[in-house]
Amino acid sequence: MNEATVITAQEMMASEMESNADDRLHEEATNTDDPIETEGEETGLSDFSPSSSNGASPRTSGAGVASVIKTPKNGNRMTKSKELMEKLGFPERVQISFTDREIAIAEELPNNDNYFTVKKQKSKGVIYSASLVKEITERFGLDFSDKVSITFHKVRYVQSGQKTVAIITVQEG
Repeated sequence: MNEATVITAQEMMASEMESNADDRLHEEATNTDDPIETEGEETGLSDFSPSSSNGASPRTSGAGVASVIKTPKNGNRMTKSKELMEKLGFPERVQISFTDREIAIAEELPNNDNYFTVKKQKSKGVIYSASLVKEITERFGLDFSDKVSITFHKVRYVQSGQKTVAIITVQEG
């Protein structure tokens, strides 16, 4: 065996011994024989105050079908779920129309000449358009003062000629 091999073997043995010593110290620190305190003994849980933040949002139920995202740094966009994109046939561009409570999205809509390019992001569709986000925000009076996104959950699908139209409810009537 040459000198380099001997040093490597010695270093490996020293490293293994160090690792074993660390494991023993960890076991000693975590395996104490001290009994677990019960409430009312030295540490009373009544002295603690509850967290003011929530782990889950009670506002949503299930996955959303579309979201409007408004951020100063990362731009404004509208995202569409995988389900919606599948129903529409994964179009590369769409048209969008409005009622006072709903948004219609399809590859083609009657009386509409405006198209939005849909970028595919994983299985979702994304429209990057500050003017569209502004129009949706103003039209429906959406409040982004304490959030950067608003998600819509209710959708129905109708046929218009050969094309499927997604009608997303923004405001319940």
